[in-house]
Amino acid sequence: MADYGSSAPSAAASGGAAFDPDAGLLDAEDERLLRNIGDHPLMDRVQSALQKQLQKRLDRVDEELRDKQEEAARSAGKREELGVELYGVQQQLAKLQMQLETTQQNAAVVAEARVQAETDLVKFKEVCRGS
Repeated sequence: MADYGSSAPSAAASGGAAFDPDAGLLDAEDERLLRNIGDHPLMDRVQSALQKQLQKRLDRVDEELRDKQEEAARSAGKREELGVELYGVQQQLAKLQMQLETTQQNAAVVAEARVQAETDLVKFKEVCRGS
């Protein structure tokens, strides 16, 4: 007598041994079917749809990769241009620093000459008054 109230299919109805939830393993026939499920003709449409989906994703990822590579190349070019510009500015700064140093030295010489001239003037005035 068949148990019609049971929700689990019988081993005879499924065409082989039933899955034993207590054992936790599939029998050899079920494992073979699962292993070869992709070879079944009914799976062709599913595989085709999955293939299209994967191809779209691959194309999108490839495009994103190309965009990132172009962005990296632009960044590298910009970084190189900035490096060249920085080098030029550093050269200009070095020249200006040398000019500043020379100007400061000249100012020190002029200041020293002025002090000497003022000292000489005071001495000259004293000599002129004394005569």
